[in-house]
Amino acid sequence: MPHCTLTRLFVLHAACPPGRRKIEYYDVKWAGFLLEVRASGGKTFYQRYTDERGRERQYRLGPAHVISVTQARQKAKKILAEALLGPDPTQQRRALRSVPTLHAFVAQRYLPYVQTYKSSWKTDETVLRIHILPKLGSLALDEIKSEAISNLVNSMRADGYTAPGRGSTAPRFWNARRTC
Repeated sequence: MPHCTLTRLFVLHAACPPGRRKIEYYDVKWAGFLLEVRASGGKTFYQRYTDERGRERQYRLGPAHVISVTQARQKAKKILAEALLGPDPTQQRRALRSVPTLHAFVAQRYLPYVQTYKSSWKTDETVLRIHILPKLGSLALDEIKSEAISNLVNSMRADGYTAPGRGSTAPRFWNARRTC
């Protein structure tokens, strides 16, 4: 666990000793700020801190070939301040990562559910597979905004699809409020 002053030149010339997978260089100017150097040559900045329960956490700031030491140090200060004053940044990152994509949600939750009660679930699956998932499937559920849905509907209309009630043969789920 070597301690040194992390500078641009140091980061540029830092190397992992032979026979080791990685080494961590800790900054003497800023507690918990470190540079991880791997045997493969990869270098990454991290900030270590203690969360509100007293557990030590390590937040990845970014690769050294993308951000400078100054930028990493600024981000480290921000992360440390968030950890002390507000919610744990690591927990926030985990929460964001746990939001499924539309494709995963449809495959794991929606289709299995509608198959249990809806006789026309195959129509839903077809429309989702052909029209919706190719354009929105890679987005996380919290990333899908009304603008993206509006753009999808407009592009479908431009391709010759119309809304129910306008001489269309579109599936019933297009109009969720429709009653029989």
